[in-house]
Amino acid sequence: MIIVDNAAVGPFKVNTWADHYSLLRTIEQNWNLGYLGNASDSEQVKTIAIPGEPK
Repeated sequence: MIIVDNAAVGPFKVNTWADHYSLLRTIEQNWNLGYLGNASDSEQVKTIAIPGEPK
């Protein structure tokens, strides 16, 4: 997965397993949107930790 972030200081690598639900949950969380479908399951779907981004 490639993530383009204009706030990043330089290239970085995240060693976290992620799937499309994780990506969807991360986008929804960062943009303060409601969670859709399985992305709302916080037990199984985790937000992708991106350096410099709020958690």
